[in-house]
Amino acid sequence: MNTEKYMRFCCYKFAAFILYFVLVFTNGCSNHQNADQTGRTQSNEVQTSNAATNETTANEVSPLDRQIHDFFQITGEDLQTRYGADKGEALASIATAKEFKKTIFEVCRIYDRIENLKMNIHLSDAEIDALNIKRFKDIGFVEREDVWYFENQIVNMGNPLPTPESMKPQQPDENKQLEVTMETEVTVSDLKTLQVKGKTNLPDQTDVMIYISCPENGYEAGDKAVVMGGRFESSWFSNSRRPLNRLEDGQYIIEITTPTVQVLDPSVKKVLGEDGRNMTGKLIQFDSVLGNRMIYTTKVYVQ
Repeated sequence: MNTEKYMRFCCYKFAAFILYFVLVFTNGCSNHQNADQTGRTQSNEVQTSNAATNETTANEVSPLDRQIHDFFQITGEDLQTRYGADKGEALASIATAKEFKKTIFEVCRIYDRIENLKMNIHLSDAEIDALNIKRFKDIGFVEREDVWYFENQIVNMGNPLPTPESMKPQQPDENKQLEVTMETEVTVSDLKTLQVKGKTNLPDQTDVMIYISCPENGYEAGDKAVVMGGRFESSWFSNSRRPLNRLEDGQYIIEITTPTVQVLDPSVKKVLGEDGRNMTGKLIQFDSVLGNRMIYTTKVYVQ
């Protein structure tokens, strides 16, 4: 596993930050098919609790830990070259665990701890494990009935440390609970372009990300809008790869989300609370890394 790969993963808490800027600077991306909708920042501004139990201080690097780290890195670089980034990383973690007769959680924890030292990132072992669980699933590991698999083969994953308090849902601040509402109006023009308008009780200056996809024809695009006066609207979505930029017929899925509160305007953060803790209701989903986020989905048929 190379350092750049780890950096993207370790700063997953700010994943929506990259997406935010992608959408800001590509506000016309709705004119393109297959727009990139994900991203991970390489910011070093990770500030998390070190209060978890069973934590090893970052400066405590034994000769064995160093061997595990170096084996993982060298093996990972080779396997990523041969199989691609995600599969190569997964295979490297499996190979390292077998080589040193440890679990995958253990070897990844050791690797990440040493990488933290290099980049001055302060994460407890429990926080590393919580991030790794997400990363494992992203790169192809599957958990079924407390057993982990990779490509249908059982792997020695081991057990993560208990989820730290820093990554558990927090109660809303007193008298600041906001039950988030969302209404949308989708317009399909005679030219077969599409626009989304919304009404919400999210505070003014809240950024919302609007994703449009049509699995049956492979279309994906995204846009950013800002809530003002309780309303927002997207630019017009089209498809530059088709004649006259017209959208192809099909059922389009529209997903509207808020990014992690960390990247929002200070006035919005004050209302929504740390990690979005003040947002409540059926539209709110908690993520141990990103905190509370609004996720609203609807569909429209273009024909």
